[in-house]
Amino acid sequence: MTFPTDTFQITLVQMNSTDSVGDNFQKIKTLLSEKSDALPSRLIVFPENSLFMKIKKSSETPNLDLTNTVFSQLRELCAHYNTNMLLTAPIQEGGKAFNATVFVSPDSSPEILYRKIHLFDTSLEGHQTYKESRQFSSGKSPFVWHFKGWKFGLSICYDLRFAELYSFYAKEEVDILLIPSAFLRTTGKKHWHTLLKARAIEGQCYVMAPAQSGRHQSIESQEEERWTYGHSLAISPGGEILLDMKEKAPALQTLCLKKAELKAIRKQIPMAQHRRLKFSLASS
Repeated sequence: MTFPTDTFQITLVQMNSTDSVGDNFQKIKTLLSEKSDALPSRLIVFPENSLFMKIKKSSETPNLDLTNTVFSQLRELCAHYNTNMLLTAPIQEGGKAFNATVFVSPDSSPEILYRKIHLFDTSLEGHQTYKESRQFSSGKSPFVWHFKGWKFGLSICYDLRFAELYSFYAKEEVDILLIPSAFLRTTGKKHWHTLLKARAIEGQCYVMAPAQSGRHQSIESQEEERWTYGHSLAISPGGEILLDMKEKAPALQTLCLKKAELKAIRKQIPMAQHRRLKFSLASS
């Protein structure tokens, strides 16, 4: 199917992932089959931990490389539905492990686009301690992705709290911010909607934030679990919520984004012309 370049069909997927790569792939495959009427789409964006979510403290994270069978299986799905995918997964690269965004296309080999910069090392009252740096190395730079005539600023979950990253993307005048996430329920209730709306307003761009949702149980043990907030959001350049997927998972929805809306907001309030503070942040 041919799409005009002044619009962008994008699909957000809300998941309830487990600690099994095979189980999560089957969930993706089944969901796409059941919701094929919501496609076609230029791009399907999955949440953080879409291929693996660490639930048991004692379990090892299966750091994948791009030759793993699951990526060839995902390429087959892309070919079947005539689309492309962005997934967030634990990726092995150059002897290091990253929480990374991977682009999967029917026309080319899988590609790592972005490595999560800000790692979630916290100890919240009433929750187990999370120390993401025990599993992953930190990414070093933002990434502006040019795709189908649109500019994307990439980030992952905890990155959302660091405004300087999105100030860089605003200066680059990206069209869409992608923020795949697995927000905890407690912090999600307090901060999720507010932070995402702020990022859209200050960047005068669309924000697409697919999320994990619900109670996550380990395949190995039903005794250990995690809870995530859900509420995958799509937000307009003016800060309006276009889509809130609430808590249902798995689920998906497709939206049509319009460059005319971006242009109108930026014309009304020409922030790019009014910026006074100068700084540089290398992207690669």
